[in-house]
Amino acid sequence: HYYDSNLFHLLFLLEFLLVSSSGLLSVGYVMFTSPEHSSALDGMSGLIHVGVVSESRDIFIRELSKNSINHIFYGGAEQALSDLRNGLTDAVIVGDIGLGSDPSTLTVYLPENSPKAPLTSLALRKAFLGMESSLRRIKADIYAVDVSHFEYRIINNTPAASHIEIYYLFTLPLLLFIPALISGSLVIDSITQDIESKRILNLILAPMNPFQIVSGKISSSFILSFFQSIVWLAILSATLIRAENTIWLIVFCALYSAIFANLGALIALGLKKNKPSQIIYTAASMACISLFSPFANVHPDLLAQSPAFIIARLATGSDISGFAGQLFALVLLALFSFFAVFSVSRRISDP
Repeated sequence: HYYDSNLFHLLFLLEFLLVSSSGLLSVGYVMFTSPEHSSALDGMSGLIHVGVVSESRDIFIRELSKNSINHIFYGGAEQALSDLRNGLTDAVIVGDIGLGSDPSTLTVYLPENSPKAPLTSLALRKAFLGMESSLRRIKADIYAVDVSHFEYRIINNTPAASHIEIYYLFTLPLLLFIPALISGSLVIDSITQDIESKRILNLILAPMNPFQIVSGKISSSFILSFFQSIVWLAILSATLIRAENTIWLIVFCALYSAIFANLGALIALGLKKNKPSQIIYTAASMACISLFSPFANVHPDLLAQSPAFIIARLATGSDISGFAGQLFALVLLALFSFFAVFSVSRRISDP
């Protein structure tokens, strides 16, 4: 069977870049969702200069200094905002922090079009979270004397711990799902190139029926995709994260690969042209990737069918009994698409 080796190499390079950039993605994810746990801000906070207009200077000095944020105090908001407009500071904080029962209100001014605004916002958020934690401890001592106060720490807080979510929610599901998408594209290339180059006529003259020809191309693509999923799962389990339920993960990946390989064959047999077949298959793949993404699923029932949800939950040790419905649906879909290929494969020799 003939495959477009350039396409396969490009897709394999894409997967390799996905693995190599997972650490960078995880840093961005942690910085965005939990900046208080990110060490990446420590080296960049020194680039920020903040003006402060407040009577409660001690807590600002403590928290801003702890986060390496350069700061200067102003006697009034007018001069502070003037320096902000002139680019002398990156942000201005106005407000006092009291220890009374009423909440304290702070106003933060940030320039709209400054390239440092996102970094400044993240760094200030981390400082404010530290400030809030300090105030909670102080107010707990003042207003909740009878409540036992204790501190805790996270055990095994290794550097990889902050990256674990992105590996389970993004890297592992996507790497195991991409080979299934590739299988359909490879089947389309194999079938349409044989049809367009008339090589299919030589195959038909051989002692083989059209279904055997098509099923052979599907099988080759399926085996390649299946082996690639196993390799990625082994690499990730050995180097980055430990995946549970590996056998069931492989079963789900095999079903996805079979479904997309059959889908690619159906599209290729229907259109018999490479470019329109690949365009339609790409559109279908994009729709499937949107189902892959948990952020694109607005309904819990739809989320439960998402490959990302299934793979991530199985990899983290969820019991397979919770996914019996999804497994049964995928088996039916794989069988239905297989019989559809069987019924359509006779058209391979049609003009």
